[in-house]
Amino acid sequence: MCSTELPRSPTSSVCSSRFVTRESERLNAIITDFLAYSRGRHFEFAKVDILPLLEQVLDEIETRITREGSPVRMLRSLRAHDAWTTGDGARLQQAFRNLCENALAAMPRAEL
Repeated sequence: MCSTELPRSPTSSVCSSRFVTRESERLNAIITDFLAYSRGRHFEFAKVDILPLLEQVLDEIETRITREGSPVRMLRSLRAHDAWTTGDGARLQQAFRNLCENALAAMPRAEL
């Protein structure tokens, strides 16, 4: 797992680069979705394992809350090894991200 601190070694620089790349791709997808909204939606349905999608979202959220010094801590208890469904993987991952973001926004802020 990549560190949430500033890069101090070539390995952590690679992790930071991967994070920035993933976030850039995610933001690009959001903008693309926004632009596509006016033209109608196109979904790419396929058999997809949602567990890796959820894990990636949880990694991103955990990295962010750690970087921000949030008192929120995540506890993962995923017992399944896979969770297959038919759907659009990118849209499902965005839905997971939205749920996590909404949950964080709904939590009361602790007095520090």
